[in-house]
Amino acid sequence: MKYIPPEKQYYRRRGETLSLKQAFSKVVEDSSFGRQYYRMLVLNSWEKVMGETVGRRTSRIFLKKSVLFVELSSAPLRQELVLMQPQIIQRINEEVGKEVVDEIKFL
Repeated sequence: MKYIPPEKQYYRRRGETLSLKQAFSKVVEDSSFGRQYYRMLVLNSWEKVMGETVGRRTSRIFLKKSVLFVELSSAPLRQELVLMQPQIIQRINEEVGKEVVDEIKFL
């Protein structure tokens, strides 16, 4: 009998069927592709979560580990968003479907 590493065992047929969504989720979470996938989801969902006005005033946005860095062109908006940081983190993580962002730093 050939040894199959635990991380590769879900490729083997076990008598149970998985939906395409379940199979994709399993592959994404078990690979390095998963981190990049969730990073792109966070970056693409910023304007959807925050709205068009905030999106227009966002100069640059990037995710490093679990910290989201957001550069804004408006100081008053930056101060307002700092006060709303816990709610923003919760809304982004809900949109992505996984806890990806732990902290936001406004630049």
